[in-house]
Amino acid sequence: MPDTPKDSPVTGLKAWYITMIVLGAIGTIGSATLLGTLAGLIGIDFPNMILAAFIFSFIHFAYFVLYIISLAGLAKRKPFSVPWGRAALIITLLWIPVGTIAGGLMLRKINSPEVKKYLNYRN
Repeated sequence: MPDTPKDSPVTGLKAWYITMIVLGAIGTIGSATLLGTLAGLIGIDFPNMILAAFIFSFIHFAYFVLYIISLAGLAKRKPFSVPWGRAALIITLLWIPVGTIAGGLMLRKINSPEVKKYLNYRN
C-alpha cells in the first residue's frame, strides 16, 4: 500500500477501514464458532445451527469485502473508493451507538471536497 502523508485527507478513513477489516475478519470467523457454541448450550438442532452460522458468516464476509475494496481504492487514489466506502459506512450506521457516531463522522469525511479532490472523484 503506498504511503500517504500524515496530513492527507484520507488518513482517518484508512485507519477506520483497517479497524473495520480486522473486526470483519474476527466476525467472519467468530460468528460460526460462537453460534455453534451457543446452539449447543441452548439445544438447537444441528441443521438450524449450520444454517445460522452460514448466514452470519456470509453477512460478515460481505461487509468485510466492502471495506477491503474501499481501502484498496483509497490506497491507489481511485475514485471508485467513494461509493464503495459510502456503502460500507451506511451499513456501519446500523451499529448503535458506536457505529452511528463513527459512521456519521466518516461519511462526513468521505463526502468532503478535499477527499473527493484527492481521489479525483466526480459526482
